[in-house]
Amino acid sequence: MNLQFDIRKPSLQLAVFLMLIGCCFILLSVISAGLLLCMEKDTAMFNRIVSALSQIVVFLLPCLVLAWWIQKTGRINYLRTKTSPQWQDLVLVLLIMVASIPFMAAIVEWNEAITLPAEMGALEQFMKEMEAQATQITEQMLFTDNFGILIVNVLVIGLLPAICEEVLFRGFVLNWLSDIFKNKHIAVWVSAFLFSFIHFQFYGFVPRMLLGVLFAYLVIYSGSLWTSVFAHFLNNTMAVITAYAYFNGYMQTNYEDFGNFGGAWYAIGISLMLTIVFLGVFLKKHMHK
Repeated sequence: MNLQFDIRKPSLQLAVFLMLIGCCFILLSVISAGLLLCMEKDTAMFNRIVSALSQIVVFLLPCLVLAWWIQKTGRINYLRTKTSPQWQDLVLVLLIMVASIPFMAAIVEWNEAITLPAEMGALEQFMKEMEAQATQITEQMLFTDNFGILIVNVLVIGLLPAICEEVLFRGFVLNWLSDIFKNKHIAVWVSAFLFSFIHFQFYGFVPRMLLGVLFAYLVIYSGSLWTSVFAHFLNNTMAVITAYAYFNGYMQTNYEDFGNFGGAWYAIGISLMLTIVFLGVFLKKHMHK
């Protein structure tokens, strides 16, 4: 029997990817078990190390292996990592991310206020418990008065997920879905849905999905994955720095409420308007390509 294995087929790409994910997850589990025995008293540092390893081993490594294989078929810049971003793009990304803060804070507040019907009370309680557990772990890593740990958090929580999650979702997943649907807009929204879903945090689902949509369009129109990596890094690092400032008394507003104007419509409207303007400039800049 002559079986042809053509990695250009999306079905085979998915099969190989899932196999790689499975192997890497087993590897991560073994490493994590060993680390837990050595670091059971320092849970914050353990969580930082496991978070970093999770990003590298489960998200990044399978994508790099698969991309290397696919690129051998002629798709040289499969992950769009070989295209350098223009400095003007990075400036616009910075303006977009800063301008969107009040609007995104309002979306976060709205999402957190969502309640499920009474008959789904058990599911709602389960989701709230998951959210509380995730918040506890996150704050355990974020809250520190040590400047050195702040730098570690910027790298582990800010930079590393920005690279690894973008390679996975705006690199492999977005490409794979584009091949499946033959429509970049469907691919953008489905990949954003998966990006938010994989975090298993219902009360941040909508804002995270909107960020996924934004990141995907930045990549598609600029042709460079590094634009979305930069945007993702800014988003994560703002949370790291504001949490540090809040914990150490440099600001009175809870880091989770940073940029929240208490539902003031004018602030939300201005934020949305500026975000659309800066994003429009970014998209128009690349429309001619």
